Amino acid sequence: MADRASIFQTVQLGVEATSGTSVAANKLLQSMAIEPGIKSNVDTFKATGSKYATVAALNMEWVEAKLSGQPVFDEVIYPLAGIFGAPTTTQPDAVNAPNAYKHVFSEATRAATAAKTFTVEQGSAERAHKFTYGLMTALGFKLSKKEFKLDGKMMGQALVDGITLTASPAALPLIPVLPSQFDVKVADSQAGLAAAPVLDRVLSAEWEVDDKFGRVDNIKRGQTSYGAHVDTDPKMTEKLKLAADSAGMGLLTQLRSGATKFLRVEAVGDTIAATVKYTFAYDIALKVVD
Repeated sequence: MADRASIFQTVQLGVEATSGTSVAANKLLQSMAIEPGIKSNVDTFKATGSKYATVAALNMEWVEAKLSGQPVFDEVIYPLAGIFGAPTTTQPDAVNAPNAYKHVFSEATRAATAAKTFTVEQGSAERAHKFTYGLMTALGFKLSKKEFKLDGKMMGQALVDGITLTASPAALPLIPVLPSQFDVKVADSQAGLAAAPVLDRVLSAEWEVDDKFGRVDNIKRGQTSYGAHVDTDPKMTEKLKLAADSAGMGLLTQLRSGATKFLRVEAVGDTIAATVKYTFAYDIALKVVD
């Protein structure tokens, strides 16, 4: 038997129609790594008169996974759908650019998030495993002049080992989102972002949302993993490193007043077709706290 070489471990996923029900992992991820680890809750008991535990019983088992990578325009929609739910998808120019789509992710602050979950397969022809109910619980983007990276966290139901990877998964175009494609703007309203001046001295920008969902550890015969999830109290932050010029120091006014500012971080890449370009952007309403 050949040894399992870490260099050949591929990751592929499929979007589940019903959370926890396995589907074919028919998308090959080439810009992101998902590294799953087995977690468990084992109850131990030590009998009177014994030095060591005599009983070890598995109560729960699940997966926690680390996500990392270099965002590319076509693959980044998957972790975004996992954290915010399905996007609203339109065609900006269906006639001249029929293969170009615009995906808008938004979230209601007073309603549950209909997050997309995934069946995730990881491994090689030597050995592979999978987990279902792959749920994003954290996601972040880090932008500097040097790099643009993503990281995040997932959880999933109990690992299934010794599987055969889904054959012939589709590979999406690998067109990276580059630091040189970004502009950063700040305005007093979201509508004002379009005409707002570009900030000249942004040194770094980091967005993160964490603790987005939690497990429902319900009691049910034969079920040793979690059966559902709920929205929890998420933590969303944006960190900007700015020069201490009029724009950077201007945020001191919002720190003192508690007023809301709106931020746009936007990358525009090459042309897809006609006048439609590859674009990655996020808008946030912010309170300055530090």
